[in-house]
Amino acid sequence: MRLLHFLVLANLVTLPAFAANREFSASYDNSSWVYNGTMLECSLRHQIPGYGLIEFKQQAGELEEGHLRLDYARSIQASLGELFFATPANQLNNRIKDGWQFQFGDYHDGVKFSNRQVRQILDNLNSGLAPTIMHVDNTDRTMHIYAVVSPIMFQLSYDNYSSCVANMIPVSWAQISRSNVYFESGSTRLTDEAKQWLNYVMEYARDPAIRRVELSGFTDSVGNFRDNHELAGSRVEIVRNYLVNAGCDERPLANNEVSQGRAKNRRVEIKMYR
Repeated sequence: MRLLHFLVLANLVTLPAFAANREFSASYDNSSWVYNGTMLECSLRHQIPGYGLIEFKQQAGELEEGHLRLDYARSIQASLGELFFATPANQLNNRIKDGWQFQFGDYHDGVKFSNRQVRQILDNLNSGLAPTIMHVDNTDRTMHIYAVVSPIMFQLSYDNYSSCVANMIPVSWAQISRSNVYFESGSTRLTDEAKQWLNYVMEYARDPAIRRVELSGFTDSVGNFRDNHELAGSRVEIVRNYLVNAGCDERPLANNEVSQGRAKNRRVEIKMYR
């Protein structure tokens, strides 16, 4: 297998005589990398003309992931593929680095890459190498397909993507959508930690997909029921006002509750719904 790689990538137009081959890659003029980023999600994608789209993405509080979406017309379902790294054909030293083998999913699933594999692909692109996907065509087993992820025009978009990832909030949707802001006993004062958490809530609340933000107040068992009920309501209003003043519209629904307990019940519970 290594010999085959060498023969192919020593010159991306010099191919083994015993097999038909077809290469998909973006030319210098049409190679592009598209970056998009917010505080909640950063993405980087590249079109391989005639073959598909490869995308790398990281969401707040989650690991990076990658996905190859296929539009190549020939059937490759259940095929075994391999990804390896080579220098572009216009460079003098077309050296090869090993990658890994993988199994294609069905046409709609394409190929998913793990966090470790995404890092390996991006690091090699950043070094100027071209990740190359190789597999046979299921409709013609003598044909080898080579799909090249071009490093041309990669650097600027990757720098933006890296900066986006470094500045994302460190909290995932799973963490923020069911969370709590805690108070001292008998107090309605927001601590610095509580304010920081509400700032994270605010970033998610900006998402148009958020349908509802529900706030529920809880107290500990110290004091009488009436006072605790009023305290729970006051805490909800404090949290609500903080979010509104930070720019959240007035969608949150307050559902004041009183619960028995100690420190874990001196809180406002936040539930977010998409």
